[in-house]
Amino acid sequence: MSPKSASIIQLGYWDMRGYGEPIRLLLRHLAIEFDDHRYHFGTKGNYNWNEWLRVKHTIGLDFPNLPYLIDGDLKINQSQAILKYLARKYSLMPTDLKQIARAEMLECLLIDIRQRFFGSVHRKPTLTMDQIDLMKQDYMGYLSQLECSMGDNHWLVGNQLSYVDFLAYEYLDWYRQCIQSDCFQYFPKLFYFVTRFEQLPTLKSYLDSDEYRKAHLLSPYASLGYRFKK
Repeated sequence: MSPKSASIIQLGYWDMRGYGEPIRLLLRHLAIEFDDHRYHFGTKGNYNWNEWLRVKHTIGLDFPNLPYLIDGDLKINQSQAILKYLARKYSLMPTDLKQIARAEMLECLLIDIRQRFFGSVHRKPTLTMDQIDLMKQDYMGYLSQLECSMGDNHWLVGNQLSYVDFLAYEYLDWYRQCIQSDCFQYFPKLFYFVTRFEQLPTLKSYLDSDEYRKAHLLSPYASLGYRFKK
């Protein structure tokens, strides 16, 4: 590891958005220099995990897995542990006890949404229309709950941006990109939430850049959410 690389945060994850993108978005928003190490899936027709497996047990992680974060002598795994560590370090964690409780409640809901989506698109190589309709029913229920819970707030927990908003944007966009592009037409508060997030000056250039893997939401093993880059 070079002296330069040792001095900046290192984030390791697959070359897709998945569980790692909320962390990337948060770091981009904070304008923190970091090594965005993306492990590849091989080539089209020969997808594999070899690039990661070759180094998995050489990094010094207690629980080798992706994503991982290295910040000085700290090495941690698990997407939520990483996101909340950064949120605490850089003041994107609510400080009021009630707001913390609300943030963690929303976090759990958003993880439920993520897991339902992730599980649905990894069960079979293709989805039937009936299965997609079930996903729509699930998501519309979640969207309705989130819409009602926002009240007059600009962000999910209140009027201050928090780590939960980075989760929400990512997992709502999965649905918009893969299932229903007009999903926010009945949810004006969520529409403005997503629009407000995308227009943050700290994020807009990244979201418009080639670095942002808009079409690579999930792995090539998923039935939705991955388009091979020619």
